[in-house]
Amino acid sequence: MNSLACKSSSQSSTFGTKTWTCVNKNNKNLDCTATRQAPMVAGACGTTLNTCSAGTLSGQTSIAHGDRWSCDGLHGGSNKTCSRCDSGYKYNTTTNICEVDCPNPIYRHTNGVTIKAATCAESGKEYMFEGQKYYVARDKDDIKAKIAANAYPANRIVTTRVTELNNLFENNHTFNEDI
Repeated sequence: MNSLACKSSSQSSTFGTKTWTCVNKNNKNLDCTATRQAPMVAGACGTTLNTCSAGTLSGQTSIAHGDRWSCDGLHGGSNKTCSRCDSGYKYNTTTNICEVDCPNPIYRHTNGVTIKAATCAESGKEYMFEGQKYYVARDKDDIKAKIAANAYPANRIVTTRVTELNNLFENNHTFNEDI
């Protein structure tokens, strides 16, 4: 067995190549080196726009209703995608966009009958509620077009955003649906 005894060595918490001298059993000096690698650091998002609490900032991008950036990991650590959405929006990690933060866009009024659109529901969009598709109308003409095209039953067109319904069914002699 060939044992070594180190003449001098140094311990350090820094990273990189270290060199020291050791003496073998024949009293011969041997120069030894070792490389200490820095530990992997996963990228982590900071608490404010375009900041990282760990890793290196990269890929700042403005997106509709918010911002997106990356915090790249160090020394082989994983990268992290970060986002900040405007008030009233939340980040969808599947589509990578800021969407309206609206957990219940359609709801039943306290009267137990009327279906209403929440403030966050967007006009011109459809939403699922109690297993049915409902459409949030923009205005009277939008309602007329949906009924004429037979796109939705009239009782699934939400009129919360509509401010004027005068003569909605004027000259529509065949309409006979629940509203």
